[in-house]
Amino acid sequence: MPWALTGNTLAIIGNSGAGKTTLGKMLVGSILPTSGSVRLDLMDLRNWDQRQFGENIGYLPQDVQLFPGTIKANIARMRDDATDEQIFEAAMLADVHEMIANLPHGYETMVAADGSPLSGGQKQRIALARAFFGSPRMVILDEPNSNLDSAGDAALMRALEHAKQHKITVATITQRPSLLASVDKVLLLVNGTVALFGRRQEVLNALASRGISIETGSFGHQLQ
Repeated sequence: MPWALTGNTLAIIGNSGAGKTTLGKMLVGSILPTSGSVRLDLMDLRNWDQRQFGENIGYLPQDVQLFPGTIKANIARMRDDATDEQIFEAAMLADVHEMIANLPHGYETMVAADGSPLSGGQKQRIALARAFFGSPRMVILDEPNSNLDSAGDAALMRALEHAKQHKITVATITQRPSLLASVDKVLLLVNGTVALFGRRQEVLNALASRGISIETGSFGHQLQ
């Protein structure tokens, strides 16, 4: 099912266990479907050159993990050919440059795999910068604001606006009504199956006609 054109934004919604995270992992090729295929630019992900594919995809997983190393290396995805300018641009986009600059060792601050000594919100902002590093053509964000404060939320909205302006296709897995306001399309999953898909207002109207409010974050049981 074609779900997005260049620069489109998609929200993937559904109850816990509906298959949202699994779908996100399939879109970035970390797991493969047992039947059917996932295609990017009409080509099966299995047939993409892995380096080229990796450079064009950004991913913020639900359970953020960083690489043991410097913040600089984490944003750069451990790439030796990354430039300081690329790293700075990604940090500015995620509005995390000032936080990094205030650390005793700045971008050279060492972090562990669990993100320490960073807080959950700081770790998520670093991972957001990593997802947008190198101007990828498609970015998948899984619950990107689960640990963010109001400043982090604002940074996320700016990142999404940047993506739209630069024709970066974004799929956001979310339960937050605030994020739905900025997307072009919405896909509702129920028990691993697409229950609704279309332009944002069309899907929201369909949900409202069934008495389902996105404010509750509960979407599935009325659609069985």
